[in-house]
Amino acid sequence: MMGAQWTSDGRRLGYLTIDKSEIAVQTRDLQGGPATKALPHAGDSLTSYLWLPDGRMIYSVAERTSNACNYWEIRIDNQTGKVVENPRRITNWNGFCMDVESVTADNKRLAFLEWASQFSVYVAELGANGTRISNPRRVTLTRNKTFPAAWTADGKAVVFYNRRGNERWGIYRQFLDKDTAEPIISSLPGYSMYMDPKDLILPRTSPDGALVLYTIKEKQSDLSVVTKLMRIPTSGGPAELVMTGDLYEPPSCAISPATLCAIAEQSQDLKQLVFTAFDPLNGRGRELTRFDLEPNGNYVWALSPDGTRIALLNKVEGPIHILSLVGKRQREVKVTGSPSLDSLAWAADGTGFFVSSPVQQGSVLLHVDLRGYSQIL
Repeated sequence: MMGAQWTSDGRRLGYLTIDKSEIAVQTRDLQGGPATKALPHAGDSLTSYLWLPDGRMIYSVAERTSNACNYWEIRIDNQTGKVVENPRRITNWNGFCMDVESVTADNKRLAFLEWASQFSVYVAELGANGTRISNPRRVTLTRNKTFPAAWTADGKAVVFYNRRGNERWGIYRQFLDKDTAEPIISSLPGYSMYMDPKDLILPRTSPDGALVLYTIKEKQSDLSVVTKLMRIPTSGGPAELVMTGDLYEPPSCAISPATLCAIAEQSQDLKQLVFTAFDPLNGRGRELTRFDLEPNGNYVWALSPDGTRIALLNKVEGPIHILSLVGKRQREVKVTGSPSLDSLAWAADGTGFFVSSPVQQGSVLLHVDLRGYSQIL
């Protein structure tokens, strides 16, 4: 529950609830009794609401056919919480959404925060042994929320999460020589339009590039959620179950001719990350290695392209840890000149990493070699 608001007499409470893909406003009498749903038609498109002293609710709804939100009005009985007038649309805007509303004491003027977001995927040429980029260009041409996740095996297309308009999340591929993306799976079960991007586990491709691996979460009961690792052909087709597990960060696969894929899961006492091999066709395999976690750590990890090492980074603080899967000792790479890092990806030749580091103006993209020497790309 969130977004609590009171009636003017303080006898009834309104609040937002989220159940799977539905976002709703419920109200409840402080003396007890059942909750009453106030905005039955808003579904998963509700973005904000404001309960006025005269019983009106002004609320913002995302349009399904445009990149915009608009205000609606409905009247609520402050004593019972029941709807007494049908909803009425009161604006017809385009190109932005609204939030953080407030109203004047006479209920005649409304102030709000206007916001809009734009997500784009860019590609650039790598040079100077991976330490410089040139000719960055935009390959996705929409304003939809888009998160690049992997390359196809031939390097001709980018695989990414995308939310089309105000619909559910899907997985798409974008060929570099085309203007439009092709759907691999256009609607992911359980992924609502308001899912926080940090909760998206990015899809990955199998070592041979033939399959896209992604996760869905299914609620089994009030206290149980099962994460399913799924596979689907990169060209599109039926999705199939690979395995179930409680994944920590996305799965990671080596690059052909290597064949290893791995997942990470926390141990029952939450003190270790347990890395386990899996086969995209046959499911869970053997345990690979374990890593002791720092309390309150926030880790990202990646399997090396040849499948012989795992790199881990604690984003809170600390070096890059390299775990050997072929019997060599663990080592640490202390990155020069960067007190904190946000992301971690292996270079294709396995001799370094690409990482991002926050700065006052935003972020910088770095190449880091295995000695910890960093260069800004």
